[in-house]
Amino acid sequence: MGNLGSLDVLENGKVSSIRTGHGLPGRMVTALFEDHTGRIWVGIDEGLWMYNGKSFTPILKPDGTHLSLTFNITEDAKDDIWARAVGLFHIHGLKVIEEFPDDKFPVAQAIYPDPDGSIWLGYRNGSLGRLRNGQLQQYPAIPGMMGNTLGLLIGPDGWIWGIARTGLFAWREGKSVVLSKRNGLPCEGLFSIQQDNSHTVWMSTQCGYASIPFKELEEWRRHPDSVARFRVLGTSDGAQPGFPTFDPASSIAPDGRLWFANDRVVQMIDPSKLQLNQVAPPVHIQQLVADRKAYAPQNGLRIPSLSRDIEFDYAGLSFVMP
Repeated sequence: MGNLGSLDVLENGKVSSIRTGHGLPGRMVTALFEDHTGRIWVGIDEGLWMYNGKSFTPILKPDGTHLSLTFNITEDAKDDIWARAVGLFHIHGLKVIEEFPDDKFPVAQAIYPDPDGSIWLGYRNGSLGRLRNGQLQQYPAIPGMMGNTLGLLIGPDGWIWGIARTGLFAWREGKSVVLSKRNGLPCEGLFSIQQDNSHTVWMSTQCGYASIPFKELEEWRRHPDSVARFRVLGTSDGAQPGFPTFDPASSIAPDGRLWFANDRVVQMIDPSKLQLNQVAPPVHIQQLVADRKAYAPQNGLRIPSLSRDIEFDYAGLSFVMP
């Protein structure tokens, strides 16, 4: 976990820290990524470093200078590293082999590897790009989306799924659909997107952690006028949503657990151990209101004929959600 003045490690329930002046070669951790070998790539201050569990190795440009402030890191299908800093950098081994400077290359907010070896880019204006064999192909902004593209996924059927603050979109070969509050999104204010091992999509939002199976998302995509059904773990379930100051703000561990962070807290969800209460709560009717007159509930209660406005006040009693 990247923190101010430290790189924190949670292992076997205990937290240890590599601090500034005591092993950490800088003050601010700006990005984190674990590659397929277990090495940790860390953006620290104005550079990128590789941490092997014992020491930090700087990743330098061919001229010997640091990459600059690093925002996002990923690994492509060929096990090469891509880092989004001031410019986009392609790293093989521990060497930068390609650089795409910002003055010639649009600034990407999100980066995501395609199984075919290309890299997908989500831009600050909501548009998309695809970098393949050193060539960039750009696509227009998604109609109906506002703000930065904060995260990307590739679905089982090859569609690109992404989030901005106001909604979730699907895109493929110029075709797109947008899922907003109108058709089932629990709330606006999306922060990060992640897929678990059971092909369920999870999103960190301002109202909690929302999840939906990919197959249901794809069904909604085929019928975008329908309403998508999300499951939401909100504050009454223990969620502490908040705005992250970094990207990406979520990850999946090798054991399948999901980790979400914001500027205040780190939280973990184990999708394999979630329980859903299937027992309907007992209902207690507290009062009945007919044309603004309240009646106490009792057997044989009668209200005046031709009453127009009827209201039932009740409580669903549950220890799961009081």
